[in-house]
Amino acid sequence: MNNFPAEVNNWLTHLQQEFPHLEKSMLDRAWSVAKTLSEENAIPFNEKIDQSLLIANQLLALNSDIQSIIAAIIYPFFKITEKTREFIAEQIDPQIYKLLIGTKRMETIDQIAVQENTVTISTKQVDNLRRMLLAIVDDVRIVLIKIAERLATLILLRKADPKQQQAIARQSMTIYAPLANRLGIGQFKWQLEDWCFRYLNPTEYNQISKNLNLRRQDREYYIKKIYDELSELLKNAQVEFDLCGRAKHIYSIYRKINRKQLPFEQIYDTHAFRILVRSIEDCYKVLSIIHEKWPHVPQEFDDYIVKPKPNGYQSIHTVIIDPDHRHVEIQIRTVKMDAAAELGIAAHWKYKEEIRKQDNYEGKINLLRDIMKWQKDLEPDNQQTSGVYNKLFEDRIYIFTPQNEIIDLPAKATPLDAAYHIHTQVGHCCRGAKVNGKIVTLTHPLQTGDQVEILTAKNGEPSRDWLNQERGYITTRTARSKVKAWFIHQLKQEKLTRGHELWEKAAKREGLNKSALIPLLEHFNFNTLDDLFVAIGIGHIGVQSLIRKLKPSEAVEVEPETIVEQKPSIQSIPIAGNENLLTKLARCCNPIPGDKIIGYITQGRGVSIHRTDCRNIRDSLRIRRERLLEINWSDTKPHAYPVEIEIEAIERSGLIRDISGLITNEHLRLLSLHSRTKPSESLCYIRLTVELNSLEPLKKLLQQIQQIPEVIRANRRR
Repeated sequence: MNNFPAEVNNWLTHLQQEFPHLEKSMLDRAWSVAKTLSEENAIPFNEKIDQSLLIANQLLALNSDIQSIIAAIIYPFFKITEKTREFIAEQIDPQIYKLLIGTKRMETIDQIAVQENTVTISTKQVDNLRRMLLAIVDDVRIVLIKIAERLATLILLRKADPKQQQAIARQSMTIYAPLANRLGIGQFKWQLEDWCFRYLNPTEYNQISKNLNLRRQDREYYIKKIYDELSELLKNAQVEFDLCGRAKHIYSIYRKINRKQLPFEQIYDTHAFRILVRSIEDCYKVLSIIHEKWPHVPQEFDDYIVKPKPNGYQSIHTVIIDPDHRHVEIQIRTVKMDAAAELGIAAHWKYKEEIRKQDNYEGKINLLRDIMKWQKDLEPDNQQTSGVYNKLFEDRIYIFTPQNEIIDLPAKATPLDAAYHIHTQVGHCCRGAKVNGKIVTLTHPLQTGDQVEILTAKNGEPSRDWLNQERGYITTRTARSKVKAWFIHQLKQEKLTRGHELWEKAAKREGLNKSALIPLLEHFNFNTLDDLFVAIGIGHIGVQSLIRKLKPSEAVEVEPETIVEQKPSIQSIPIAGNENLLTKLARCCNPIPGDKIIGYITQGRGVSIHRTDCRNIRDSLRIRRERLLEINWSDTKPHAYPVEIEIEAIERSGLIRDISGLITNEHLRLLSLHSRTKPSESLCYIRLTVELNSLEPLKKLLQQIQQIPEVIRANRRR
């Protein structure tokens, strides 16, 4: 015989009657563990019983599994004195520890939210915080336990200090009520909102309560009167139905009064009834019967069965007028429609929160709702659900700054990405980072929940290595563009100075002054003299071109830089095992020895040799697999093969000369070179083709090109 307090024994007895499928021996062990934890921490057992019972009862209303109920019982004691996984596994079940520790991890969010509420929180920050709550755990049951724990906390705050009530209520209204709404848990959502409203705005709360005439006998009498009339009406019509009546939630009435700017008397659904039937045909049959008996308010009639809400919600809403001229809202829907509305299958949060923009997060929430159903059918040791849950959030991470702000970044982001997200100058001056208090490299991949502190230099500047994708400093496009912009700006300043120097030298020799250039701005399509001097410094415009315009008889022409283009040598390509086949290299991917290759049998033109990662081969694997031929490179005399290289660089004079000079010094044959510029960003894009005999010299060449000043990246064309 256990020695639990009477309220615990009474609760266990009630559970045996109402929920016989819940194993009593496991519940007994849960209370024993809770008692052990209270004794170890010298806290009276009775002090936490009410909270345990409240959390458990909220979860029972959702038909939660026994593991969730056990975690609910233990959690108020566990959060005070955390026990080991081994202890929980020995006493009950290792899965319980996972639920307990996950719920406790979410306590960190509570502390941050309380601190944040001392200042204004932006809409984006609030939304990130909500997302963080979902991303930080790997089992949706943890979120449900945490929301139930928060509701229990609010209920137990009735006699607390008003400041404490308001702090927790504000946090709950900001985070937990919308979270319950997004998960479609209406039972949690309306209770959280009403308790928060009670603490945050007691005057309005009491006024609406008074207007509702909430004297118990009057209210219950009126609801019973309408209930009886509806029941008799539907029984006589021989309709199978379920009927319930309620007073509208107080916070919902408050929002409706403010949203529609109406007096309380014109809020028609302060008392409402819901009729559940078995078919859509019965919905309209019941509607017809009700409208025959009572007059209704036409402007308050909505048929969401014929025209569902954007979130999928379906029901018929009508407002009738009783003989005493009081208005009563009646909702009519099928049992299936009601389950969708109450348990979150319809995207109810989107309508209520007036969110119109659809994003990937909405799809994840819909999947989360399905997981809530899937988990009921899974065995306790089944890990499939957690894996699916993790995949839902694998594309984003959410990290903390030292000021407890939350940053939303793509998965695999680095501290440098975070630095540039905070501020461009923070990124430029970044020299190191601490993650969870420990020094890490700037290439360290961040994870959801990390606290990241950026270490900066007083006068720092970016490194060119940051733009090298292979080194992994930066993963986000925004950070990369900010680094590029810095170098472009520096180059412009450098070229501006250089342009001034070149002009001043020539102007002194020719006896000209700066003002003489002003008439030339329009001719060369520049807005300011600085723009012209930058062009001179880069080499776009030669000083002699300006002199020729100002003194035509004395100017000297300068030959422009030329573009090289040669025809590649054509050779027969020997292939091991198929020496007698007519072969040719595919121009789409230009394979060279060292690449994994595959042959494609053409019609009348022999075998075309492709790299195995070629897009055309991927297509052929799907539709022309029979034409593919396994082949290997021959070990005979080496040949030269054309290889295309793409280069991105900051534009400067002499860049093409430096690249072609490097290729010449390596004794390689340059077949073609084409370049184009992007003046708005001072960027230059170069595509060249060289002859190589294998992958090794290609790797060496790419590394050498990367070392050329102003080159951002160099890679083989895919």
